[in-house]
Amino acid sequence: MKFFYAFAIITMVIWSCKSDTKYKSDAPGSPAASAVDYGTLFRVNQEQSIIYWTGSSATGQHNGTLRIKSGRMDIDSYGQVHSGDFVIDMTSISNIDINDPKDKADLEKHLKSADFFACDSFPEASFHIISSASLADSLTNCLTHGTLNLRGIDQDIDIKAKVIYAGNTTLINIPEFTINRTLWGINYHSTKIADLIKDELISDNLRLSIKLLLVREAPSSK
Repeated sequence: MKFFYAFAIITMVIWSCKSDTKYKSDAPGSPAASAVDYGTLFRVNQEQSIIYWTGSSATGQHNGTLRIKSGRMDIDSYGQVHSGDFVIDMTSISNIDINDPKDKADLEKHLKSADFFACDSFPEASFHIISSASLADSLTNCLTHGTLNLRGIDQDIDIKAKVIYAGNTTLINIPEFTINRTLWGINYHSTKIADLIKDELISDNLRLSIKLLLVREAPSSK
């Protein structure tokens, strides 16, 4: 992940997302509705973008990665996010903390099964940005509000991010946040199930962090 360190030296080009309201409207006629008029389109560099996940139970935890299949964002020169859509390759879910190859393969197979992410039926997940607002804290400068589609179910979530705009590239670092898997129908060994013994329970909370490298799209030849 060498590119993350390279961005550390370009702090002079960091701009915060800017907004006078809690969320910007994406309704027709609003600034967020037009990528052409209000920002620049960036596409995700899939090779250098990644999602990290952590799941835990009463007896321990596991962590791993997911890959982003595709994605585009409309970002202006102030680092203000206007819109965006991402597709996540759920079949890429991988464990990174188990050393035994068989145990690692067994866990990955289980995660892809109907007990969890049902990858045969839902090989992709997606996130659609609805609106964004500025933040000013030590870790993040942008709050995005959007819809996460997982296992065919849409749920609205808010995600804080650090947006680093650098002309032809933009780095987005999303520190760890939590989603409740049961909102997307993932109820296997949920803590909501009263008749399970403690050692069989798996936390309903799935922790995620994301690093995205986006590259400016070439202008249309039209």
